Amino acid sequence: MDKTVSKKKTLAIASILGIGALLLSSRSLAYFTDKDNLSGVFTFGDVDIALSQQQRQVVNGEKTTTLENFQQNQALYPVAGELGYTDSTWISTATNYADKIVTVKNTESTAAWIRAYVAVPATLDQGYTAFNGTGSALHLDYGKTKNGTTAGKNWDWGTAETLHHFNTTINGTDYHVYYADYMTTLAGGATSERLIQGLYLDSSVSVADSGTLTLNGNELTGITTSSSIDCPVFVVAVQANGFTDAKTAVEAAFGQKYNPWGGSVSNWQ
Repeated sequence: MDKTVSKKKTLAIASILGIGALLLSSRSLAYFTDKDNLSGVFTFGDVDIALSQQQRQVVNGEKTTTLENFQQNQALYPVAGELGYTDSTWISTATNYADKIVTVKNTESTAAWIRAYVAVPATLDQGYTAFNGTGSALHLDYGKTKNGTTAGKNWDWGTAETLHHFNTTINGTDYHVYYADYMTTLAGGATSERLIQGLYLDSSVSVADSGTLTLNGNELTGITTSSSIDCPVFVVAVQANGFTDAKTAVEAAFGQKYNPWGGSVSNWQ
């Protein structure tokens, strides 16, 4: 990469949004406590981004169509019922579906290309061929709008056969990392369409008498009711000027096969 060009066109910002989980003791249900950590903001040049997360407001025990800031320390139970998206927020009405509406805002006036990374502990994820693949214990849900799923329309996650992904280790834990490029530049002051909007445990997840988490009766390696789970999200932005797409911009600014958590990368797709 030409060093002169890189000085002019390097990245704008990198922000980390950590999604943590704590599985609490129960004989029949698994719990998921969500914690957020907004940190590690690095600004270069004149581009700046901010991550936002929201949920539906709950009134008298019922979810409404009003959105509010995401609340920490919520319990996630195995999902029950169909995932149907029938209310005006375009979020699933399934029982025990946990809202986690993630968007990115360009807080400066300069347009930017955006890439987002979502990391899922390997033991909870089947991997690679379907974002909500059968056989996975923990599911993340693509963003939705009134026009349908944002995957393939606003965020490029890869093909239906193989999503953009790689394997890495974060704090000693093996992860499957999925990454998506925003398919148009994000104008100054604009907010992206939803990256993801919820997460849920598979309906087949349960807790054995020993406290081990199981999926379809099969033990999940290294996961018990006392395990702490993190599913971090990392977003980078690069100024749009001089680049034709997010992939080109990110690779120019960060290099190929960029891993925002550092460390080795394998199985890059």
